[in-house]
Amino acid sequence: MPINHPSFGKLEEGRVIIFDTTLRDGEQSPGFSMNLNEKVRMAEALTELGVDVLEAGFAIASPGDFESVKTIAETIGQRPDSPVLASLSRAGSQDVLASANALKAAKRKRIHIVIATSDLHMEHKLRLTRDEVIAATVESIKLARQHADDVEWSAEDATRSDIDFLARCCEAAIKAGATTINLPDTVGYAMPEDMERMYIQIREKVPGIENVNGDLDKVTGKRCTFMCFPWRWPEGVHFGRRYQEFRQDARRRRNCPVGTRGTGETAAEVAEP
Repeated sequence: MPINHPSFGKLEEGRVIIFDTTLRDGEQSPGFSMNLNEKVRMAEALTELGVDVLEAGFAIASPGDFESVKTIAETIGQRPDSPVLASLSRAGSQDVLASANALKAAKRKRIHIVIATSDLHMEHKLRLTRDEVIAATVESIKLARQHADDVEWSAEDATRSDIDFLARCCEAAIKAGATTINLPDTVGYAMPEDMERMYIQIREKVPGIENVNGDLDKVTGKRCTFMCFPWRWPEGVHFGRRYQEFRQDARRRRNCPVGTRGTGETAAEVAEP
């Protein structure tokens, strides 16, 4: 069914939006670290390629990351063909405010919030209870919505999370104001059929979700399964011809014209009246 999204307006059934995280997740690959000028050049190239959402960095991670997000927002973010510019944040006020400040100049912006939902990560990394994780999710999303209409929430290590708790988190995130829900296979744990099973269960358990999908294992191994499953938001990093082929496949499989901006969304789109 069609849904309304704050950054893309009315999204018809089957429309696909490409989310690119080369400047954030991709830069973590050994040998691919970039300085400010290189990040701006890469952002320009990705804009020319036609990505719909460009994750410019992790603003609070370092002064350099903050400056790169800010610079991209002040340059590419002013262009009429600018993609939606995103900055990653953990579920805490300092992170969210850093992203909001770095993205302030962008005409189209998104604050992307991530928090772990697997018992393993909650206990040993976050040292938070389930109720505390839900509370942090709600508080951070509400704060982010004060600075951006477009807020994405990601469940880190979603594929190893208890499915009922994951559903509770998704529902809480939607009620708090998240416009996109992303359920990634963070550590490469799941097989394609596991991902499909998770998506089906979440769609059945969570009211308000129109489609769900994850980060596509960085656009490689799991992509064929996702092409056959209803989704709107493939996430990936740019590494040459394969990314372009993936983008063409995504458009074609979802009956979308290649090269048109705003023709799709994935990580779970939240239905709005």
